[in-house]
Amino acid sequence: MTAFASTAPRRRPPEMKVKTCDVNAFQQELNEWRGCAASFNAYSDDHDRFVLKLAKQDAQQEPVGIAFFYCSYLDGPSSWSAVNLVVHPALRDDGSPGYEVCDTAAGFVVRFASASLYGNEEAVLPERN
Repeated sequence: MTAFASTAPRRRPPEMKVKTCDVNAFQQELNEWRGCAASFNAYSDDHDRFVLKLAKQDAQQEPVGIAFFYCSYLDGPSSWSAVNLVVHPALRDDGSPGYEVCDTAAGFVVRFASASLYGNEEAVLPERN
């Protein structure tokens, strides 16, 4: 059996745009997903990383994920609809500066050091000093 090498040029995946946001800009990114469905997607203890999946009901847009890094507190449902996430600066459980995202109607709260909203474009909320 002979192995054949493809002569077609390799397609590179499109480069993802990344932008660093302050709290207000990150909130604007979250507002674009208001009213969608949210669900627990993954947790990894390598960076205490929790990923929340956001999916619009009409399926016109691919779902996105929000990765919360160095989570110190997480409370709430594993999935819910009519999302209304609000981000604000907060102290983490160890007293270091961080953030909190909550959806009061759903009873969801997560405290973390930094976050990344990824999909078509990645919006990064960096750690505070």
